[in-house]
Amino acid sequence: DGCLTPESFVKYREAIEAAYPLEFDLLRTGINLLPAMLAKWRCFSVAFDLLAAENTEARGSVPKDQLQLLAYDAGEVLSQELCEWLLLLHFRHNRVMADVREYFKKRNRFAEHQTSRVDPDNRSSLSRDGASALWFSNRPRVVPRVLERSLLAAKYGLVRGMRATTSAVGLVSSAIREVLDRGFLVAAMVARVKAEMGRVACSLEVGDGESADEGFSCKLSLSRMDNPTRSFSQLGLMPGLGSALVIDFLVRPDISDKLVSRAVARLTVFLTEHFNDELERIPAYQTFKVFRWIHEVDEVQIVRVGIMLKSESSLDSVLKKLALGLKCTDLLGELSAGVQISSSLTDLLANTRYKVAEQLSGRVDFSSSIARKLLVSLAEEILYLTEMEESASRVEMEERRHAHRTATRRTKKVAESSKQVNVSLTGYLARLRTRTDADLGSRAARETGFRGLCWSLVHFLRASKATSTEFRFSNLTDLLFGNAWVSSRLPSWLTPHVVAKPGELARMFKSFSSLLRHQLEVHWKRVVIYEKAGRVWLEQEKRAQEERLAKMSKKERAKLVFEEEKRALAEKLAGLGIDVGEEVRPAKEPSDVEYARRMKLTRTLSERAMLETYESCWRALVGVHGIHLQTGVHRFSLAFQGLDIFELLPEPPLTPDPPGRSKKR
Repeated sequence: DGCLTPESFVKYREAIEAAYPLEFDLLRTGINLLPAMLAKWRCFSVAFDLLAAENTEARGSVPKDQLQLLAYDAGEVLSQELCEWLLLLHFRHNRVMADVREYFKKRNRFAEHQTSRVDPDNRSSLSRDGASALWFSNRPRVVPRVLERSLLAAKYGLVRGMRATTSAVGLVSSAIREVLDRGFLVAAMVARVKAEMGRVACSLEVGDGESADEGFSCKLSLSRMDNPTRSFSQLGLMPGLGSALVIDFLVRPDISDKLVSRAVARLTVFLTEHFNDELERIPAYQTFKVFRWIHEVDEVQIVRVGIMLKSESSLDSVLKKLALGLKCTDLLGELSAGVQISSSLTDLLANTRYKVAEQLSGRVDFSSSIARKLLVSLAEEILYLTEMEESASRVEMEERRHAHRTATRRTKKVAESSKQVNVSLTGYLARLRTRTDADLGSRAARETGFRGLCWSLVHFLRASKATSTEFRFSNLTDLLFGNAWVSSRLPSWLTPHVVAKPGELARMFKSFSSLLRHQLEVHWKRVVIYEKAGRVWLEQEKRAQEERLAKMSKKERAKLVFEEEKRALAEKLAGLGIDVGEEVRPAKEPSDVEYARRMKLTRTLSERAMLETYESCWRALVGVHGIHLQTGVHRFSLAFQGLDIFELLPEPPLTPDPPGRSKKR
């Protein structure tokens, strides 16, 4: 009858296991076959290698101030306070182990042969062995609160995205330069093919797409500026820039200048504290600026965040260095895209009678004119170069294996004929295997599939001069759940029930708003509690300091003041790169209680700044008005209508004053 019993299925799998391994099928479906701890170790190892490669100056280690990012890449979100505690314990353990080895070395015991790869004197970075020992130790695993965990995950997700973008741009640039260095692409060939443009147009329509003009909309466009210096000045940025990323927030009407200035100041402090170090890692980065401005087109008040890059970051300057006679317009002649839906975000997320499946309609349009033949030639050369390098690597590996087998046979033959005992095997030794054959095969299959997809896209561009594609769906349910491939990639909360039931999306957003409001109140209560405790701690520390000074003689107090001034001057000179040339007595390390109190106060200050930033932005701003990316004379503009995020988010509670200070509201 075509059915298999469990016993028959086991026998069937045993029969086909040699040709079709079960491990390969499970890997293709994304099921991890490793034990939980081994999978965790592999994830941590990959995360450490990635961070060590990004920090070339650390020489195979990770700076200690990036422990939070290392934890995020390894799948765990840690607070800065917990990271500071872990680093303190880690460096103390390293010092203790070094003292233990030194103690037994003096007594001629095991430590004479016990070495360590961990440098106990290095307190600025984490080595691989030390970081692995710390990660898998019996460390405290404190889960942050919901809001804190979400904000930290969003922050480091954005940081990882910035680094991935920078890395991708570097890889593409290096691949193009290698193609040019090998002579596969020359200026004469580029001049012949750059004029042949191809046009690509695509549209997606759900329901009555023509009626989606009054709701939420998002439009992307490409424009050319006649004078880049003047255009940067019109944006309110400094002259002499090469590129700039600008984010505009719409200011609430009839708002006081004081509230807007407060929002500008809070945003500046927030970006400086959380993202300034990452922005400085961007090549050619210059500075950022948050300021109030009048929009140059819509003539409305906005708060503008501008990230500015130096003149060498201009796309035309980068193309000019390739010496191919290319400009940005030669690669991308035209670009326009738009998303329009018939309803506003307020209807979607606040109207409890809104039927998403029946009432929502929209349209997505995309149109672009690209240098078809030039991009095809460049992509072909990059793919050919990649395949050639992989083929050369495989040939070299096979030659080394053959040399190893030959040397092994020769050595064995000599050993048998001469009967020498001290003859050893020489030649190439294969690397240690940390992955199974099925795992390696699955990874190779994914790489081959991706390369095949790239080749298919190249062939498509070569064969099509103008392409127009239209998709039409009667309603949103057909678009999301009518295709198995699309429905399998939707988030878990987006189900047919959410789309079909009236007001279900609004009820979910109401639950989210209630949770966010509760979390804001919880964090404010904690901030107030720790600020009051911090004031008590400072008073206790001040009284203890006065008692210690009272017990000292006049000469001892003068010596203490002199040492503190000398230490402060030495730190200032060291910050300027000047060697003081003499030994300075280090400051006394704080006790564990004092260290914990300082970390609590630092965390409380950071938490207050975050909550005050949210309150200031909610009271002064409406939402995101637009995003602009200008590189040289080319400007990519992304304009929004109806993205009023602060209108939808819950109203924050009034900011409580810090202890000992009151202000008028």
